[in-house]
Amino acid sequence: MNRSFLGLIAVVVALVTVIGCQRQPNPTASSGLSNDNDASGLLVTSIGDRIWNDLNQNGIQDAGEPGMRGLPVALLNCQNMPVKIDTTDTLGNYSFTDIPAGQYKLLFMKPANYSFTANDQGSNDSLDSDPLPGNGFTVCVTFADGETNLTLDAGVFTGPPPKASLGDLVFNDLDSNGVQEAGEPGVSGVVVNLFTCADVPARSDTTDSFGFYFFDQLLLGSYKVQFVLPDSWKYSPQDAAVNDSLDSDVDPLTGFTACTDLVASESDNTLDAGVYLPQPPPIIIPDSGCTHTVCYWKNRTGFGCQPDSVTPLLPITLGSDGGAKSVVVSDSQIAFDILSLTYYGKCNGIAMLYAQLLAAKLNFASGADPSAVTEVVADADAFLADHDYLDWSILGEDERQLVLGWQCQLGKYNQGEIGPGQCAGESDSAEEHEDDDGGGDND
Repeated sequence: MNRSFLGLIAVVVALVTVIGCQRQPNPTASSGLSNDNDASGLLVTSIGDRIWNDLNQNGIQDAGEPGMRGLPVALLNCQNMPVKIDTTDTLGNYSFTDIPAGQYKLLFMKPANYSFTANDQGSNDSLDSDPLPGNGFTVCVTFADGETNLTLDAGVFTGPPPKASLGDLVFNDLDSNGVQEAGEPGVSGVVVNLFTCADVPARSDTTDSFGFYFFDQLLLGSYKVQFVLPDSWKYSPQDAAVNDSLDSDVDPLTGFTACTDLVASESDNTLDAGVYLPQPPPIIIPDSGCTHTVCYWKNRTGFGCQPDSVTPLLPITLGSDGGAKSVVVSDSQIAFDILSLTYYGKCNGIAMLYAQLLAAKLNFASGADPSAVTEVVADADAFLADHDYLDWSILGEDERQLVLGWQCQLGKYNQGEIGPGQCAGESDSAEEHEDDDGGGDND
């Protein structure tokens, strides 16, 4: 407690002694000091209300909780200068009347061996406690002309201060969906740090063999939790489940949860963190120089039941590097759109050339000998640097035949009719939608 605060208390106590600590029979009377701000003529009708014994320490005035008599209450301006002093009556009530409109705060005094209860609990402002538990001051409040404000109360209690706790689990989110599911184990050895919402470190713990952490005997207040990621792990998506006890609460960008307010005897066991180990990209084993079809590569973009073996081979450019209309295949979604012909159109000759050229370049990247189609690829790339699928409708017949010829040669290469040959175990009859491999109407 600082000296200025102690000095203010001394001033209040001295003033109460001078004016008399006991209230007069009139419960609305209050002792006053001069105030330089009353020239406006605007008066607050009444400010009150009560100091009570918060027997259950929940910060709310409950039935049967008595008032505390004989306790000083000081009305201060926002520079902490006393304006009026009053003392609670037998019911614990105090009152200030005919105060110039303006901004004020209150200082409540408590008996020895008592503590202030938690402030601003619940949703009814007329039943909560308003002073800060650490010093008995309320915040500065603006009072208007003619206003009656009987919501400024203070709860006090005797005995040890109330405590609370929080926890719960760091889980291995095997499918990285942000939801705790059956079979997903806890992660041991994760450092968990507790901070107040003013960023003051409070406690630290490490998850046990089941992934649990726990902070108990906490003073009431607002806290947030930091989860320190183990090497190579990532955070799961935040708040992905409707059930708050089954989701991941940590913000993946900061490693912290949101602030949570702990009230007396609360045990908040919903602050979990989902973490996961990203799967390494599949290892591509060259197929000894053999080739695969368009449909083989389409089925391995990660959008079906086959593993994604396309992404590690990207990026691939269809067209010359830097070409105005070259297409850069930078991810598996673009690869799937091209190979499936669903985005660019099955009846578009340039779209079909995209598909066969991409399949051929994927075969090159996985170890197939490109020499059988080197010139075809060079010609197709030069053309695609200046033409895209939107140009198909305006091409002359000669240009269309060139495009279809390149597409046909690349299709034969991918299907093993020319070049190193198709990989063992793959056949056109085993592929889905084999008509996507460049067949169909080219009009």
